[in-house]
Amino acid sequence: MQVLNIEELLKRGFVKYELDTDALQNALLQNTKLQKELKPFVEIVKTKETTPPKAKVNLKRSANNTQADELLQIVENQQAAA
Repeated sequence: MQVLNIEELLKRGFVKYELDTDALQNALLQNTKLQKELKPFVEIVKTKETTPPKAKVNLKRSANNTQADELLQIVENQQAAA
């Protein structure tokens, strides 16, 4: 389908209106006057979300297995395979 005259189609009612809930939420969080004004139209529910603590992983390598040693092993394995 190729639209030839978008203005005429919009006039004939082929329009989709959608509420921008993200913008509404941000505006309500920042403006208490707006909260009072829109109270009949919007129910504000406060939620609390907690994230469980994550385990800390120590990514340090031991002194006898450094990145340079690993690269050297890779090169040696490639040479041995050749």
